[in-house]
Amino acid sequence: MPIIEQSEYNSPSVIHRNRHVSTIYVALFKKFEVPEYTREKLELKDGDFINVDFIINDSKKAVILCHGLEGDSRRTYNNSCATYFQNKGFSIFAWNNRTCGGEMNRLPRLYHHGAVDDLDEVVQFALKKGLKKFI
Repeated sequence: MPIIEQSEYNSPSVIHRNRHVSTIYVALFKKFEVPEYTREKLELKDGDFINVDFIINDSKKAVILCHGLEGDSRRTYNNSCATYFQNKGFSIFAWNNRTCGGEMNRLPRLYHHGAVDDLDEVVQFALKKGLKKFI
Protein backbone atom coordinates (compact mmCIF):
# COMPACT_ATOMS: atom_id res chain seq x y z
CA MET A 1 0.00 0.00 0.00
CA PRO A 2 1.50 3.35 -0.94
CA ILE A 3 2.16 5.96 1.72
CA ILE A 4 0.15 9.13 1.26
CA GLU A 5 2.55 11.94 2.05
CA GLN A 6 0.03 14.76 1.81
CA SER A 7 -3.71 14.17 1.61
CA GLU A 8 -5.99 16.76 0.08
CA TYR A 9 -9.04 15.37 1.91
CA ASN A 10 -10.82 17.78 4.25
CA SER A 11 -13.73 16.53 6.30
CA PRO A 12 -16.92 18.49 5.76
CA SER A 13 -17.69 18.14 9.47
CA VAL A 14 -15.80 20.08 12.13
CA ILE A 15 -16.19 17.16 14.54
CA HIS A 16 -14.41 14.76 12.19
CA ARG A 17 -11.40 16.96 11.44
CA ASN A 18 -9.70 15.77 14.60
CA ARG A 19 -9.22 11.98 14.51
CA HIS A 20 -9.30 11.67 18.31
CA VAL A 21 -12.55 13.61 18.68
CA SER A 22 -13.99 11.72 15.73
CA THR A 23 -13.25 8.36 17.35
CA ILE A 24 -14.77 9.38 20.67
CA TYR A 25 -17.80 11.06 19.07
CA VAL A 26 -18.68 8.02 16.96
CA ALA A 27 -18.23 5.66 19.92
CA LEU A 28 -20.61 7.74 22.04
CA PHE A 29 -23.33 8.69 19.58
CA LYS A 30 -23.40 6.35 16.58
CA LYS A 31 -25.50 3.27 17.29
CA PHE A 32 -26.50 0.35 15.06
CA GLU A 33 -28.60 -2.62 16.06
CA VAL A 34 -26.75 -5.91 16.38
CA PRO A 35 -27.75 -8.07 13.39
CA GLU A 36 -29.54 -11.36 14.02
CA TYR A 37 -26.42 -13.48 13.95
CA THR A 38 -26.04 -17.19 14.44
CA ARG A 39 -23.12 -17.81 16.79
CA GLU A 40 -20.92 -20.86 16.51
CA LYS A 41 -17.97 -21.80 18.67
CA LEU A 42 -15.19 -22.67 16.23
CA GLU A 43 -12.76 -25.21 17.65
CA LEU A 44 -9.19 -24.35 16.68
CA LYS A 45 -6.36 -26.72 15.79
CA ASP A 46 -4.42 -25.82 18.95
CA GLY A 47 -7.29 -26.84 21.28
CA ASP A 48 -8.66 -23.35 21.86
CA PHE A 49 -11.76 -21.74 20.31
CA ILE A 50 -13.14 -18.51 18.90
CA ASN A 51 -16.74 -17.42 18.51
CA VAL A 52 -17.96 -16.63 15.01
CA ASP A 53 -21.17 -14.70 14.46
CA PHE A 54 -22.58 -15.12 10.97
CA ILE A 55 -25.51 -14.57 8.64
CA ILE A 56 -25.68 -16.60 5.46
CA ASN A 57 -27.63 -15.22 2.51
CA ASP A 58 -28.52 -16.96 -0.75
CA SER A 59 -25.54 -15.34 -2.48
CA LYS A 60 -22.18 -17.08 -2.73
CA LYS A 61 -20.31 -13.88 -1.81
CA ALA A 62 -19.22 -13.07 1.71
CA VAL A 63 -17.39 -10.55 3.84
CA ILE A 64 -15.35 -11.35 6.93
CA LEU A 65 -15.42 -8.58 9.54
CA CYS A 66 -12.52 -8.23 11.97
CA HIS A 67 -13.00 -6.09 15.07
CA GLY A 68 -10.45 -3.70 16.53
CA LEU A 69 -8.43 -3.88 19.72
CA GLU A 70 -10.53 -4.83 22.75
CA GLY A 71 -13.62 -4.89 20.55
CA ASP A 72 -15.88 -7.71 19.51
CA SER A 73 -18.22 -8.67 16.68
CA ARG A 74 -21.11 -6.69 18.16
CA ARG A 75 -19.50 -3.27 18.27
CA THR A 76 -21.22 -0.41 16.45
CA TYR A 77 -18.64 -0.20 13.67
CA ASN A 78 -19.02 -3.92 12.95
CA ASN A 79 -22.82 -3.66 13.14
CA SER A 80 -22.88 -0.83 10.59
CA CYS A 81 -20.57 -2.74 8.25
CA ALA A 82 -22.61 -5.93 8.65
CA THR A 83 -25.84 -4.08 7.87
CA TYR A 84 -24.29 -2.40 4.82
CA PHE A 85 -22.96 -5.64 3.34
CA GLN A 86 -26.05 -7.64 4.22
CA ASN A 87 -28.16 -5.07 2.33
CA LYS A 88 -25.81 -5.60 -0.65
CA GLY A 89 -26.50 -9.35 -0.59
CA PHE A 90 -23.35 -10.57 1.17
CA SER A 91 -23.15 -13.24 3.81
CA ILE A 92 -21.46 -11.92 6.95
CA PHE A 93 -18.85 -13.57 9.13
CA ALA A 94 -18.02 -11.37 12.14
CA TRP A 95 -15.50 -13.24 14.24
CA ASN A 96 -14.22 -12.58 17.74
CA ASN A 97 -10.54 -12.79 18.54
CA ARG A 98 -9.43 -14.96 21.44
CA THR A 99 -10.60 -13.55 24.79
CA CYS A 100 -13.12 -11.31 22.98
CA GLY A 101 -16.80 -11.96 22.46
CA GLY A 102 -17.82 -12.59 26.06
CA GLU A 103 -15.90 -15.76 26.86
CA MET A 104 -12.38 -16.40 28.14
CA ASN A 105 -10.43 -18.92 26.17
CA ARG A 106 -8.96 -22.20 27.34
CA LEU A 107 -5.33 -21.51 26.52
CA PRO A 108 -3.13 -18.75 27.93
CA ARG A 109 -2.50 -17.43 24.40
CA LEU A 110 -4.01 -14.01 23.77
CA TYR A 111 -4.73 -12.49 20.39
CA HIS A 112 -2.73 -10.01 18.39
CA HIS A 113 -3.55 -8.70 14.95
CA GLY A 114 -0.22 -9.80 13.52
CA ALA A 115 -1.15 -13.48 13.87
CA VAL A 116 -3.23 -14.74 10.97
CA ASP A 117 -3.75 -18.39 11.88
CA ASP A 118 -7.09 -17.73 13.61
CA LEU A 119 -8.28 -15.63 10.67
CA ASP A 120 -7.32 -18.47 8.34
CA GLU A 121 -9.53 -20.80 10.37
CA VAL A 122 -12.42 -18.34 9.95
CA VAL A 123 -11.84 -18.32 6.18
CA GLN A 124 -11.87 -22.14 6.16
CA PHE A 125 -15.06 -22.08 8.28
CA ALA A 126 -16.75 -19.79 5.73
CA LEU A 127 -15.62 -21.98 2.84
CA LYS A 128 -17.14 -25.03 4.56
CA LYS A 129 -20.43 -23.10 4.72
CA GLY A 130 -20.39 -22.99 0.91
CA LEU A 131 -19.12 -19.45 0.32
CA LYS A 132 -16.80 -18.95 -2.64
CA LYS A 133 -16.17 -15.23 -3.04
CA PHE A 134 -14.79 -12.88 -0.40
CA ILE A 135 -14.09 -9.20 -0.31
